[in-house]
Amino acid sequence: MIEFLKEYQELITLLFTIAVGISTIVYAYLTAKLVSETKLMRKSQTDPEISLSLVQNDHSISFIDLVIENIGLGPAYNINIEVVKDFKLSNRMLSEVGFIKNGIKYFSPRQSLKLWVASFIEDKELAEKSIELKITYTNSLNEQFTRQFILNFSQFSYFTQLGTPPLIKIAEHLETIDKTLNNITSGFKKLKVDIFDSDDREQHEKEVAKEFEEYKKSQNKKNST
Repeated sequence: MIEFLKEYQELITLLFTIAVGISTIVYAYLTAKLVSETKLMRKSQTDPEISLSLVQNDHSISFIDLVIENIGLGPAYNINIEVVKDFKLSNRMLSEVGFIKNGIKYFSPRQSLKLWVASFIEDKELAEKSIELKITYTNSLNEQFTRQFILNFSQFSYFTQLGTPPLIKIAEHLETIDKTLNNITSGFKKLKVDIFDSDDREQHEKEVAKEFEEYKKSQNKKNST
């Protein structure tokens, strides 16, 4: 064995050197990849991410809202929304809406804006329509981001709703209570109040005692017969 090692010492040393070199290269690659992923993770924690979506309104699933939201962890600057495929609202075009027409200078993380855009009740062909928007914005380092959204209304077609949403029920009950209290305080309606003072209480106790005595007498007569 010793003679074998002596005979092939140079070859063994060469193979060992190659193995160490390969290990060093692999380690350097993994380290560089880890550093790169760490940078990306840190960047993702400071970059904004603007999302545009269509959602059903809280009051009725037949009403559709357009929601713009910063779902990223960093603020967005100089938001510009280009309407590629316009859409007609009830009294104007989508491109004429304030924050779409003029843009947004600053949008903080988790901030959102909601805009009512359509109703399946008013527009029977809404399921066949869509909105196409292109949005650009920058982060705190002035790096620019571009996103394009094609929003289809067809995803909300044939939805049904059972009963009234709880929040609407609560709001209706609160409104009824508020109207009742306003009527009372304004004198429009008056509460029926029966006053029961100490004299009335004493008189009531005497009447109860008298009725009880009469009841006892009638029972005694029945028992004697």
